[in-house]
Amino acid sequence: MDSPRWLPLESNPEVMTTFLNRLGMKPTWQFGDVYGLDPELLCMVPRPVCAVLLLFPITEKYEAFKQRRKQG
Repeated sequence: MDSPRWLPLESNPEVMTTFLNRLGMKPTWQFGDVYGLDPELLCMVPRPVCAVLLLFPITEKYEAFKQRRKQG
């Protein structure tokens, strides 16, 4: 039996919204870009916000950080 695979998705609000709508997310919800975590940039994000999805590359530095956290 093959193990489940996660297919990469484009980091695009429209693509993510369409994908999650097909999985059952309410059609009134949508994804949007967040250009930074500074207060001036966060005030541009439409409200209300239910969640923030962070996308970042998995690097050796990140893997080492994860390993240190796992070891305590």
